[in-house]
Amino acid sequence: MFVMLFVGVTAMALSIASVAYRRQPDLLVFSFGLMSQGMGYALFFLRGQVSPLLSVVLANIAINGAMALYVLALYRFQCRTPPRGLVAIPVVLVGLGTWWLVDAYQARRILLSAITLLQFVHMSVLLWQWRHQTAGRGQYILGFAAVFTALTMIYRIVVTLAGWDPAQKVTDSTITVILSFMLSLLDTLLLSVGMLVMVQERTEQARVDSEDRYRKLIESANEGICVLEKGILRFVNPKFIELFGYNHDELLGQPILRFIHPDDRALVCENHQKRLEGHADDLKYPARVETKTHGVRWMEISGVAIDWCDQPSTLNFCSDITERQEIDARIRELAFHDALTHLPNRRLLHEHLERAMAQNQRSQQHSAVLFMDLDNFKPLNDRYGHNVGDLLLIEVAQRLCQSIRGTDNAARLGGDEFVVVLNGLSPNLPTATEQARHVAEKIIQALSEPYRLQVTQDGQSHTVEHHCTASAGVTFFCGHGSTPAQLLDQADAAMYRAKEAGRNQVQFYQAAPAVG
Repeated sequence: MFVMLFVGVTAMALSIASVAYRRQPDLLVFSFGLMSQGMGYALFFLRGQVSPLLSVVLANIAINGAMALYVLALYRFQCRTPPRGLVAIPVVLVGLGTWWLVDAYQARRILLSAITLLQFVHMSVLLWQWRHQTAGRGQYILGFAAVFTALTMIYRIVVTLAGWDPAQKVTDSTITVILSFMLSLLDTLLLSVGMLVMVQERTEQARVDSEDRYRKLIESANEGICVLEKGILRFVNPKFIELFGYNHDELLGQPILRFIHPDDRALVCENHQKRLEGHADDLKYPARVETKTHGVRWMEISGVAIDWCDQPSTLNFCSDITERQEIDARIRELAFHDALTHLPNRRLLHEHLERAMAQNQRSQQHSAVLFMDLDNFKPLNDRYGHNVGDLLLIEVAQRLCQSIRGTDNAARLGGDEFVVVLNGLSPNLPTATEQARHVAEKIIQALSEPYRLQVTQDGQSHTVEHHCTASAGVTFFCGHGSTPAQLLDQADAAMYRAKEAGRNQVQFYQAAPAVG
């Protein structure tokens, strides 16, 4: 029986490996699994001629390692990153378990069946989750094989626990042992057929997709079209030449990044790679292009992944959206920025806080919200009018921007209220508190310097020196524990404590003690 299993599995392994070599890495992994399974059966066959360390421990490691490689091949097929330990963990568990239970066949069979059951339940779940991403019948054959194998393992566990099988070693010719190995061969055959059909269907689908994409190349000639292979321009249509302002020979063979604005090159590279991986066929995004005859222009770029001369490439479509971008920029400026100081307003501040929360959730760093209110602003307004008060608010905004880092955010909420969000503080709260205190005191010091404002009164222009301090309240956050509105309320409460304590100082938010 073991000879038959070894010959059958090894033959399948060699056949699949010959097809997969260099062209189908997922199939190659699967063939390695078959080879490992065949080696395990060969060691079973040598039972009694070699030590139990080889015929029991190593044989079961080889067979269970094969099961792990089958799951790994599925991850490779889907171009997914497998979890760490996908192969190592079950192999280590099998190695330790079989070594410990080398003389306890019944217990060993339960352990090995349970581990294999978990592996094929894992495969079944993956196939169910990815069922909409894989076309054709192959996934159903593979899914049936995975479920069939899982049921076989359940049968082995139940029979062993119930004491219905008297076998004391793997070579005993009981019904359960013989049936297990026959079902194992059938499982392996189904897995192999399912994997082969999936790969064949993927190849056919790739051919159909490629033809469809080339058809789009012809049908969409009213846009600028180019083909990029390894980031190099391999094809451009007349509209593309018109948009970029270069002639045909000046474009072909050149890296596309040569024509992209430096600030947008990273974005173009990232999205180009996403398209190559098939994750961004529906993505449209704006990027600036440095044209030869029209200066810097905004282009909307979309595209799909294709094969160009048997090389992975992208087919890209470009349209000029400069006027639309300029209109959008003006609208966004009005919607998200304070008209007087041009600082972000409350709406944009909430977006900054949400973004910082998400970043902190990943990095476990702290951020701080500084809520500031000017202490001596109203007398200036009352004496000289709102125009002079506006000059002071503009100067306050400038000083705030000069006092914070590029990673921080300043905003004006209205009146004489300003907010600063300090990002990237230490994961350790006491350390983050000292970092925030240092920046807050620096800001308070900068805002307390005299303001020299040009005032026109009765037709005469003169300079007014005004002294104005600020009180600041600070609260911290790490992740999504509070909403932006709650954070602003906390910092506002701390700011009022600073005013009550004498103004021109910093106070930190302290939650009210729990009652009851």
